[in-house]
Amino acid sequence: MPTSRTLLVDAAAKCPDREFVRWKANHVWHNWTFRELLKQTRIVSEMLSLLKLKPGDRVAVVMENRAEWMSAYLGIACCGLTVVPVDYRLQAVELSHILRDSETKAVFASAPVWTVLREIEADLRTLESIVMLDGIVTAQFKDNGVVHCDFSTLAVQVENRAKDAESFFNRTGPDEETPASIIYTSGTTGRSKGAILSHRNFCSQIRALEFFQVKPEDNFLLVLPLYHAFAFSACFVVPLAARCSVSMVENMRTIPENMRETQPTVLLAVPLLAEKMMNAIQRKLSKNLLAKTMLSIGLGKAVGRKIIDNLGGRLRLLI
Repeated sequence: MPTSRTLLVDAAAKCPDREFVRWKANHVWHNWTFRELLKQTRIVSEMLSLLKLKPGDRVAVVMENRAEWMSAYLGIACCGLTVVPVDYRLQAVELSHILRDSETKAVFASAPVWTVLREIEADLRTLESIVMLDGIVTAQFKDNGVVHCDFSTLAVQVENRAKDAESFFNRTGPDEETPASIIYTSGTTGRSKGAILSHRNFCSQIRALEFFQVKPEDNFLLVLPLYHAFAFSACFVVPLAARCSVSMVENMRTIPENMRETQPTVLLAVPLLAEKMMNAIQRKLSKNLLAKTMLSIGLGKAVGRKIIDNLGGRLRLLI
């Protein structure tokens, strides 16, 4: 059974220049190849060493879907530490409970989480460090017993060390039974509880490839949040194993536009999202006289082809 680490290392070795993830920022699409993903993962791993973390420690990732979510996750999990993926929109009480219950020692977070973290950090007895993205922390400081750092500054500090033969990435690593994540329930029936999932648990999802043919040229559209086990397994672990691409939507409102821009071949959705897409298609059809006429005379396939074109033109599988 592989681990997250072996999936990444193998992909970077066998297809280093193939695009893995793309995302849109400031109206421009950016991407990382498998080679770049491994480089960024090694940098995050070296940050952990600088922060005096060690295998077995729990590190929370609290941010929206973005490329840094992936490199943070892999940087932590590939060195035998356990990731606590958390919804970045949680209120202080919920976030505090999860970080306390999981005995999190460090947090990698983005700008929207800063205010809440500052509110609760004094009550988190195991928390030692917070690494912030988006330039929120302009200079390293310590408060409430917690060291606060800037992600980009740390990355520059450790970039060369991350390439060394004795790097933290090279010296550590998980086996298949190592806990990869602690994923918390939504808490709808009481206080949320953490489910400990190993590298074996996640990598067993690769067996899905026996039933759904996934090709290197496939492009998964990532709509659902990566802190959910479904999105993580289906839109991160499986594409990593299949060595194909993942395109992140900007938000729920831009899904149609992003689909036209990225031309996905695979879309994984929850029923509500699929229903909304279907309702939007039906509304447009009801207002289009030509489409209604074509449907009435048995030319539904031509109408369907136009619908697929409006979704990027390459969509072949929706789960």
